[in-house]
Amino acid sequence: MSALAAVVGIAIYFAASGGGGLSVPACRTDAETEPPPPSPEASLTLTVGSYEGTGSPQCISDLGFDPVVVIIKGNAGGFAVWRSSSMEGDSTADFAIGQPNVEDAITSLDPDAFSVGDDATVNEEGVTYYYVAFADSPDIKVGSYTGDASEDRSIDDVGFQPALVFLKWDGLRSAVWRSSTHPDGVSSFFDGQPDTTGIIQEFEADGFQVSADAWVNTFDDPEEPPIYHYVAFREVPGRLATGSYVGDDIDGTDITDIGFQPDYVWIKRDDPASKGVHRPSSLAGDSTLRFEGVPNASREITDLLPDGFRVGGSASVNSDGDTYRYVAWKANGP
Repeated sequence: MSALAAVVGIAIYFAASGGGGLSVPACRTDAETEPPPPSPEASLTLTVGSYEGTGSPQCISDLGFDPVVVIIKGNAGGFAVWRSSSMEGDSTADFAIGQPNVEDAITSLDPDAFSVGDDATVNEEGVTYYYVAFADSPDIKVGSYTGDASEDRSIDDVGFQPALVFLKWDGLRSAVWRSSTHPDGVSSFFDGQPDTTGIIQEFEADGFQVSADAWVNTFDDPEEPPIYHYVAFREVPGRLATGSYVGDDIDGTDITDIGFQPDYVWIKRDDPASKGVHRPSSLAGDSTLRFEGVPNASREITDLLPDGFRVGGSASVNSDGDTYRYVAWKANGP
């Protein structure tokens, strides 16, 4: 492909995905007014829900708290996206596509609400979208750092030793994640890549350590230094669980002993043939969301159980002998 064709292709892609940044945050009466800082909750707090796409900017309200992180995926072909309070202006990240942050998607995080623009990843007419929103609390840290390409770099001032971190460069890389139950030095992806060493290297008492790899710490343009956005979670028994299991290729395998009935679960197979999948409790029936840009699938996360979750026989969640890593969260309530 010629350089000109590549540039034209990228321009067409961003035009189709609503990259123009024309949407005014729907939850704000005055587009020039920034919302007040979010009010923190006492402990890890999240909620799940859904809404119908209209094709026009919407305010998704009545969350019960001021969000600092929102994850959205529709049941059609759009890819999963997320936004944190560290992302300035109109900026939304993907998980598994590996593109620069886009505009007109999650256009703002607001008191008790969030705004979505007209991008098809969050607001195509007639599509149902599922969201997970996290409040500020002592158990979550949202932040960013500028890449400097240094080895063994400590990202500190998190305030605790994380049990889970996910992060993304706002440039041409997909997101990566690591939990406290990963083997030493190992990180996972949301797209079709196997687990890898030397990315998020370890968790420290006040943060985490990254390598000089471009996934987590590049520096190649002094005029536009790369910004990485991260979300870190403290270990919270009864609210957050991380772990792994080995697949058995049997439909209806129960993954239990996590300590609660989850409201949101994501799973990633340690294999380049599979991309990550996720499911909130707001999604009914035998249906699972993907992080990539494809519609829901069946025979993956088939049910959320009182002490875990059930997986079907699909290779993305249960291929015989393969290792799967998961994260599970419990929302507010009993």
